[in-house]
Parts: sequence; structure tokens; C-alpha cells
Amino acid sequence: MSDHPEGSKVAIVNWLTTQLHSVTLGNVLTLALLSVVTIPSYGAYRFLTDEKFRHELVGHIRQLDLNLPCLVYSGSVVGQIDRTYILVSYAHEGRFEKVIGMRTQQGILPEAQIVGACERVVRAGAIASEHDRKSIGTP
Repeated sequence: MSDHPEGSKVAIVNWLTTQLHSVTLGNVLTLALLSVVTIPSYGAYRFLTDEKFRHELVGHIRQLDLNLPCLVYSGSVVGQIDRTYILVSYAHEGRFEKVIGMRTQQGILPEAQIVGACERVVRAGAIASEHDRKSIGTP
């Protein structure tokens, strides 16, 4: 019987050291095998059952930094082909931002074409902003 009451810190430390001394190589290999099998299995389970997880894992869209007044995104979401998205914000309404933009039907645009498309989107944004101001009666 121990000199320390059950549940005290010293008794817990003694129990832990006893347990650690009793660990064998077979125990360590079993735990390693369980880890190697369960972690990928859990990932496969999440991929098959969780739609949000699947979209995050498979879809890839990245923002391109081309020093343009437009937001330019390139990539694809699940089940779609790679595209280029060109957007510009033209107004704010509460927590919402009004945007206007264009995207390619298929394929990624080269930088020269992105610059030209951005200019067209900026012009369309200016027209939409002007129309928005006239429709709500602000100068």
C-alpha cells in the first residue's frame, strides 16, 4: 500500500511511471499501426460524408495579384473547369458589397487579356455605380 492517498499528484505520477515502464515494443508498434490506419480512414470518411470538407479539399481558386483595380481569381470549384474571374466593387449597401464582373467560359486568361478585361469591367462598374446613384436619388 502506498504512503500517499489515492488521487494525489504523487500517486498519479507513480502510476504513470509504472505504466510507462510496462510499455513494450509490441505496444508501440500496435499504436503506430492504429495511427497509420485510422487517420487516413477518417480523412476518407470525411471526404465521402462531408460536402463542405470535400469542396475545400478538391476545389482550388486563388487570387492573382496583378496590381489592377479589379479582383482577379483563377481556378475551379468541384466539377467545373478552370476559369478566370474578374470582379470590381462599385457600391456598398449595409454589410453587402455590390460587384460586377465577368468570367471566362473555359480556360485561364493570359495576363494581357486580363488587363483588357479589367478595363472593361471597371467601365461597366462606373456605369452601374452611376445608374445606382440615379435610381436612389443621390448626387
